[in-house]
Amino acid sequence: CNAMIDGVVPGQVINVSKVRSEIETITNVADKAFLYSNIAGYLKKKDQSESFLRSAMLETEKIGDMFDKLNRFNNCLLQAFSSNPSLSRSIARKTMESMLADNNGTYQDYQKYVDTISEHDYKLAEDMLDMVDNDPARMQYKRKLRERLVSTKRLDVAKKDFEQIGKLTKEEQIQFFDKQMEYLVKKTNFSK
Repeated sequence: CNAMIDGVVPGQVINVSKVRSEIETITNVADKAFLYSNIAGYLKKKDQSESFLRSAMLETEKIGDMFDKLNRFNNCLLQAFSSNPSLSRSIARKTMESMLADNNGTYQDYQKYVDTISEHDYKLAEDMLDMVDNDPARMQYKRKLRERLVSTKRLDVAKKDFEQIGKLTKEEQIQFFDKQMEYLVKKTNFSK
């Protein structure tokens, strides 16, 4: 997989039909999904990028292992946010539908998924939480994730306006200053 991606050079003209036919010879659907989603970011034409992302999603849906499936959905989602934002909502929705249909996502799976989305589109993350049904176990996930999402939003506001730090909960303030310290040590700026 990496050899194929390494062969794709940014700015280089890509023979899309050749790359697609090479990917189609691969029998491992997780590898196919990985290649489609990653190569989509190198394609200059939006319709080609969209086609590769859609192929990645189709292959991802075939993956049996939930861990691999969620990782490939996450790859597709991140690629959509960076190269084809118009697809991000449909990919996010498809991912959530798959997690709910498979009935075996852990809290950490949902957390990673919602965190990824909220980094790019807070409203979309809220919409994905609204999709979670009223199953008693998932209702706990939903409640905890919504609290986390609201907390993330408050932290983001405080990053931009230091006067808001006083409105954070004690735990959020600790998290805020821990993150600030981490960025200072790395010599980058946490606030925007």
